[in-house]
Amino acid sequence: MDASPARSPVARLAGGPRELAFWVGELAHRADRPGVVALAVATIEPATRPLLTDLLAGAGPGPDVDALAALDPLRHRPYLDDGPDAAVVADVLLTGLSRSRADHVGARVWAAGHVDGPDDLAGLHRVVRGLLALDSIYGTPECRARLEARARYNLAVEERLLRDALHGAAAS
Repeated sequence: MDASPARSPVARLAGGPRELAFWVGELAHRADRPGVVALAVATIEPATRPLLTDLLAGAGPGPDVDALAALDPLRHRPYLDDGPDAAVVADVLLTGLSRSRADHVGARVWAAGHVDGPDDLAGLHRVVRGLLALDSIYGTPECRARLEARARYNLAVEERLLRDALHGAAAS
């Protein structure tokens, strides 16, 4: 499973197993099947499994888990009306956008795999603009209320830095 989402930059965006497990627990009441959501997140990041034992009870592998584990919120942004389980997984994966600027890893990390390499400034700029263009980055009210403003701020800073770098590269 080398190509699994467990090693993807999108999965690492959330900031590690503890942060992922925290948000799974925080948003479990929004999911139709919290155990399936927990198992999908544990599939994406196996280190969360011991932190999610309560939610994992009774959940088993299957196509629903596989579909959620393969979800890429940078390509497909589900909201609660589209399917609560997918919306919760997407929100869990995007929580890292709201980190403080000092902890924010930047577009080069979380957009990897969506661009042609670390020097693809135009591709990075498209990813950031795409997220900023969404009505809401997050699908759950909890994440909208607690994370949306900081995530938009970080993305706006990222967008400005990328735009300046693009204009600087074009001028050279």
